[in-house]
Amino acid sequence: MVAPIILIARRSPRAGRVLVVSVGGLLLGCLAVQILKRMPGIANLGGWLLLSAAFAMGASITWVYLKRGVPGFLIDWAALIPVVVLALFLGFTPASDLVFTSALQVPGDVTIGNPVPVVLVIFDEFPVTTLMDRSGSIDGTLFPHFARLAKDARWFRDTATTQWQTERAIPAILTGEDQPTGLPIAQNHPDNVFTLLDGAYEVVAQESFTALCPTDVCEESVGAPSLLERWSALASDMKVITGHLILPPDLAESLPRTDEAWAGFGQDAHGGPDAAAEPVHHRNPRTFFQRFLSSIRSRAQPGSRQAFIIHSLLPHVPWNYLPTGAHYEGGIPGRSTTKPVKWTKDEWPVLQGYQRHLLQAQYTDKLLGDLVGALKAEGIYSESLVVVVADHGVAFDPGGLQRIPVTRTVADIGLVPFFVKLPGERRAGISDQPVQTIDVLPTIADVLELRAPNYRWDGSSAFERTGPSTRLIYTHGPSYRVPTRGWGPGVQRKYEIFGAGESLDLYGIAPAGLEELLGMPTDRLPVTGEVDATAAIDRLDAYRRQDPAADDFPWLFLASLDGPDVGAAPLRIGISIGGRMRAITRTYAHEGQTASVYAMLPPDSFARSREIRLFVIGTDRSMRALPYDRS
Repeated sequence: MVAPIILIARRSPRAGRVLVVSVGGLLLGCLAVQILKRMPGIANLGGWLLLSAAFAMGASITWVYLKRGVPGFLIDWAALIPVVVLALFLGFTPASDLVFTSALQVPGDVTIGNPVPVVLVIFDEFPVTTLMDRSGSIDGTLFPHFARLAKDARWFRDTATTQWQTERAIPAILTGEDQPTGLPIAQNHPDNVFTLLDGAYEVVAQESFTALCPTDVCEESVGAPSLLERWSALASDMKVITGHLILPPDLAESLPRTDEAWAGFGQDAHGGPDAAAEPVHHRNPRTFFQRFLSSIRSRAQPGSRQAFIIHSLLPHVPWNYLPTGAHYEGGIPGRSTTKPVKWTKDEWPVLQGYQRHLLQAQYTDKLLGDLVGALKAEGIYSESLVVVVADHGVAFDPGGLQRIPVTRTVADIGLVPFFVKLPGERRAGISDQPVQTIDVLPTIADVLELRAPNYRWDGSSAFERTGPSTRLIYTHGPSYRVPTRGWGPGVQRKYEIFGAGESLDLYGIAPAGLEELLGMPTDRLPVTGEVDATAAIDRLDAYRRQDPAADDFPWLFLASLDGPDVGAAPLRIGISIGGRMRAITRTYAHEGQTASVYAMLPPDSFARSREIRLFVIGTDRSMRALPYDRS
């Protein structure tokens, strides 16, 4: 910014002065916004009023400067501030690890006695309770591919993570370190699975967030964006981040969230029909995984020393995928927009979030099936060591934190899936021996008969653990012990919410007492008049014309309500499609709307008709028609 101002000032001192004063006033206004946002009372005035006050302050200070000037020595010393700030940033923050890199000290004298192919898949934000049925087995109806893998593999059912943050949980898995520190890059964690296999294996890796694989080891790996793509993505992300930093909270709500991904905020992240031609980006989990499968299909060779490793951001938020892999748009109401991410105390939006997590986990199951299918098609499944694990779980606790564990949620966040399929499918079954995610790398080393005298890890092979262990998950504050076989309460709660006998119906949730109305023909339900309110349905035209099988069909039903009958109390809304009650939900306050409606529609909703009718359902189950804007 400084260089253009100097050039303009040289050509026209008057224009330069105007520009300097304007930029200075703008920056002062931005500073004033940060001050006012933190002042009790003033922060609640409303975004536009707060902005107006802030920039009025900036203009006032600028006017004082123009009229009275500033002592010259203050300006001279102020000129040093950017240099000092930059030096502090580069030298005394984690950014120094990225700027001042040193040569990697990798483990030497590595020998491998059983060099079988290795496939390591790390999923993200995936509690083991998601997969379980009432008996503690894999729910083969919802997750058939995990159930089939469990028949070939050893399922270490009682596996605990040591970290709740991805930037630490992934290094813990890939290095075996109990408490990894520093940025998740190779310079900070040189002893990892990639450097251990380097030289003996061809390593093909896709890391969604970390950069633990040195470039000379993974230089040909798929998924690396070009320099231009990285700078373009950085500019886009900085625009969103700057908006969140500068704008008042109520205005920042309209910006893309920054807590649902590590980058690519607000981009079209799902990958459309031509996803294979799109730049690979970790915010695009569908394309990201498909590229990984493509690398297996194009490069896998039976009998070769190859390692295929991926960290997939599934089924991590944002939850925007159906079990088929179809993508739909929509945020996640009920979650705070500031960190640490916290759920609302209202249970209903939390249950809807849980529903969408389970649906996205089913898509993750489909991708696992695609992976196993690709390995079998290339003739390497039987001979390979296949390891599937997750970095941490997630909690759906009304009023509680989504990811930071406390005593009542430590099992949901701490217990994760961990499967090890040995070459030849030997030693399949379930093990309830307590293990940890830091045991993943030692387990791989055990199977490969890998010896590395200079390498030290905190874990041990899952096949060699013989006794109980105290397992801790670390936070910025206290550490919490992960209970042994602690999945019971989480599985029980899942069945209380979605249970239909011995099976789960993910589309069978409704506000208490209304579940029986789901699926009923609406012409059999008594309708007593019409409410004095109007609904505005998002993307109504798509329901009328778009193919339901197409990507981005609005399976997440969104609408806003307004009118005299819309008050502070939530309304229970029934959504009828083709003459049947397909979903029942409840209104909530969101982004200034008087009442918002949010519900997942079952996949067969539009099989017979596209006619949509809305109803307000009373506490006595009486129903009144809710008109909506059809324009």
